[in-house]
Amino acid sequence: MDNRPLAPIPSPIYNDFLFKVIGENPNGAQISVLSALAQTNIDPWEEAARLTALPKAAAEDALISILDKVPGSIWSAPEEAVIAAQLLKLLPQRDDKTFFAPGIAKASAQPLHLWLVWLSVAIAISILSSHKQKTTTPSTSITLTHTDATSPSKDDNAERR
Repeated sequence: MDNRPLAPIPSPIYNDFLFKVIGENPNGAQISVLSALAQTNIDPWEEAARLTALPKAAAEDALISILDKVPGSIWSAPEEAVIAAQLLKLLPQRDDKTFFAPGIAKASAQPLHLWLVWLSVAIAISILSSHKQKTTTPSTSITLTHTDATSPSKDDNAERR
């Protein structure tokens, strides 16, 4: 039995983009965006998310650069620009509510909430501990002033005689 942890299932919001066929290689096999990204050692889902977050011009430049790096690249510069423009239309729009995969938005908000809770607890402890020190400090000093360890007691003087 294989005990390796299961990889998370990628979000389907990028499927239209990633599975779009963008050409054929010389042996007749179809090239999709996913296969082009994999051939250039780029994680397809991470790249799709990154391209979605970029401004249109920067995303288009990034896609053209990736298409240039595909082994056995079959596109001319004008074809790459047209392909990149068409592919960008398949990415989810930023204002689209499906921009984040379910759970990702919640996961990114949780650390902020946890930090705020811990910060509140730390402030409360700080305030309470300084208040407690102020009220206990005088009684401690009074106790120390009443017991003078250097002066001999009356019983000690009696024993010495």
